[in-house]
Amino acid sequence: MHSLQSADSFRKGRLCTEEETRAIDVCSRMAVPLERLWGARELLSKAWGRQASAADAAWRVLNEIVVTTLNYHGRGMVHFQMARFLSEEGRDHLQVARQCRQMRLADWKHAADL
Repeated sequence: MHSLQSADSFRKGRLCTEEETRAIDVCSRMAVPLERLWGARELLSKAWGRQASAADAAWRVLNEIVVTTLNYHGRGMVHFQMARFLSEEGRDHLQVARQCRQMRLADWKHAADL
């Protein structure tokens, strides 16, 4: 009988590593279909010649979303999720958190100028 390691968990009916779980969770919070996450991972893996991490794939997807989001509020929300993801990974998230605040201020300024 196989026992699960503490770092393993189930997400969307799939046994996942802790890193994959975080990637799935951030994509779920942004309403990103998992097919897009796994597709990004496959493309990165082909480009790099090795298996890309789920974190790299999630980061790619978040960057694609932020550059196609046209309003400040939406960009701020993506930057917030990016900062949260970095924080959950135990990585420096302050620069991205600053970008989130900048988008919020730009949104308020835009609304005030209407």
